[in-house]
Amino acid sequence: METLTQTLKERIESAHTGWLKSKLYSDRWANVRASGIGDDCARRLFYRLTETVVSDDLERQAYFAEGNDQEPGVKRYLSELGFEILTPELTQRWAGISCKPDGILEGRLVEIKTVSENAWTSLNEPKDFLESKYHKNWYAQIQTGMLLFDKERGLFILKRKAAKQIKIIEVDLDYAYAEGLLKKAELVNAWVKKNTPPDYLKNNPVECKNCLFFGKICNPPLDFG
Repeated sequence: METLTQTLKERIESAHTGWLKSKLYSDRWANVRASGIGDDCARRLFYRLTETVVSDDLERQAYFAEGNDQEPGVKRYLSELGFEILTPELTQRWAGISCKPDGILEGRLVEIKTVSENAWTSLNEPKDFLESKYHKNWYAQIQTGMLLFDKERGLFILKRKAAKQIKIIEVDLDYAYAEGLLKKAELVNAWVKKNTPPDYLKNNPVECKNCLFFGKICNPPLDFG
């Protein structure tokens, strides 16, 4: 018999919400991260290094938690197939940028990503990442990692959220592109050292409205049409 105060449904839902809240975090980057260097807005990168971001989005946290849970499962599955992803102390820092890839497989730098149905369908080759507003950061991340870890080739291993399926996308190192990212990190760190943010992103209301800092410490002059 249910208690008078809370039903079983309510107790489970309350425990779930509490668990998600316990995973919320405050974060301020110590270095420009490879996972964020592909951001078009250098000003946002500046703020990630100078301001503390307080996470309060439970739905977003739920997505992160699911992705974190699925990554070890992908590694176990590949191991069952006879492919061992090596994960020694994989952290590299250079010129003010830090990178921590998911592993190395047969000399290739590996990034494992859990993806939605749309991404599962649309991401099939390297250029698809660059052409995607939501996934170009992943391409920058793997390119930075290959350069810092001296790998000519990389692998995206995409895990479909809805099923036990993986997709492998091979990536070659683009030296010019990756070196451009490192130079970008150097510029951001120079702005941080001077404590002067770079210019606003050129008028982009859609991008700005989705920014963590919009309307708080960043108020660009926008034309909403």
